[in-house]
Amino acid sequence: MRTLDGVIEVITSPDRLAGFEPQIIRKQEIVLAENLEPRILSLYGLGMNLRDISSHLMELYDMDISHDTLANLTEKIMVQVTKWQARPLGRPYCVV
Repeated sequence: MRTLDGVIEVITSPDRLAGFEPQIIRKQEIVLAENLEPRILSLYGLGMNLRDISSHLMELYDMDISHDTLANLTEKIMVQVTKWQARPLGRPYCVV
């Protein structure tokens, strides 16, 4: 598991009946993105493109995140951004 604090090893026992659903680290997850998500979204909000964000994360955290993972994270907020851009604006007023 790769996190902001480095790589950690997670050892799990076999779940033969597939009845266990993990709460913090989902099955087959190799990057704990919950800690990264706010940082990635803030970089995206500052105008960085996905390639720049990927290289930035590689330099700072030595973490290689795929373009698809970044696109999925930034896609989450695009609905909100589109709503915000289409919101009705208030009456204009002059500033003296």
